[in-house]
Amino acid sequence: MKRTIILFSLLCLIIQAFPQYFVFESSLWSYASIGCHTGPIGYRWVKFQGDTTIDGVKYKQELHAFDSLQSQWVLKGLYYEDSIGRVYRKWLWGDYEALAFDFSVQKGDSLLCSFHQFYLYVDSVSISPFGLSSELRKQIFFSCGIRWIEGLGDLRGPYDLYDCLEPTGGREELICYFENNELVYRNEKYSSCFPKVTSVQEVTPSNLQFRVTPRNGLIHFQAQGLDTHQAQLQILDITGRLVANRTLAGEQEWEVPMGSHPPGVYIYKLNAAGGVLAGKFYVR
Repeated sequence: MKRTIILFSLLCLIIQAFPQYFVFESSLWSYASIGCHTGPIGYRWVKFQGDTTIDGVKYKQELHAFDSLQSQWVLKGLYYEDSIGRVYRKWLWGDYEALAFDFSVQKGDSLLCSFHQFYLYVDSVSISPFGLSSELRKQIFFSCGIRWIEGLGDLRGPYDLYDCLEPTGGREELICYFENNELVYRNEKYSSCFPKVTSVQEVTPSNLQFRVTPRNGLIHFQAQGLDTHQAQLQILDITGRLVANRTLAGEQEWEVPMGSHPPGVYIYKLNAAGGVLAGKFYVR
């Protein structure tokens, strides 16, 4: 028994020595796509959710949504993070894989950019405050101005990680970054985390009254003039994770307990006979 305890303790130490830096299912990004010589031309959400195993390697699925309410997620790539903090992205076409981040680098190291065949040089590495909460995070600074930040990655977006050159075409720009449904980073240049009007139609006929009122840990719904027989209500957190699901039986008022869920922004979707009602509310 004593030997078992010692081995278990050593295993715990080994696990603690391999922290993750980027690939978390609790993270959510919103990006603006910037056109050549133009402003933003599109917006999207990005998250990791679900596993795919290829040749014995477990990848996290990279999912994108293109409307503010995250009505549909689309698989766009696969990510893998090894035990020392190197992050690889695998494209869905051509069986192509490339290094996206390397959080194991030290000052003075150089990394070969496989896309442009030149090197990035590490100027400095620090553990310093970042974000709205000033949490201490590992940050890596390169000679060309790139900065990698533990958790959120690169402020320029997920596909410009090695591009020190002036962009000649489209590029990405990070707008917001969430962890565990809490806003960590916000680009103040944008009016909201997803400025584009949602593609999900919010059905509000003149004879319909629909209200969502947070109170005392309960979310009170009122839908007068709406046929709610067999209507399906879903509540999701900002990462798109389902936190409540309910089938209605014609009631016009009902409450959903949210007191056990952490503060933050939540999304409701009500699929009824008249269409889809969707919106957001905040739990304090």
